[in-house]
Amino acid sequence: MNQSIYLCHMWELYALWAWIGTAMTIQAAPLLAGAFGWRPTLAVFGIGPLLGVEAMRRLARLQGGVRKAAVHA
Repeated sequence: MNQSIYLCHMWELYALWAWIGTAMTIQAAPLLAGAFGWRPTLAVFGIGPLLGVEAMRRLARLQGGVRKAAVHA
């Protein structure tokens, strides 16, 4: 399989799941806020971005680190 075709397919799947996650978040926010309040709801929604940052740090480590220019750009 061609590497570029594979990567394009992965980005399509990523975009699909991003839209699904966004739609679920928009639908669930009022329900969760009604049950638990807005502060706990927003705290729960903040977990995803934190996990994303940690995943990117691990990926950078596996790829041999990042160049300083890329970090400060």
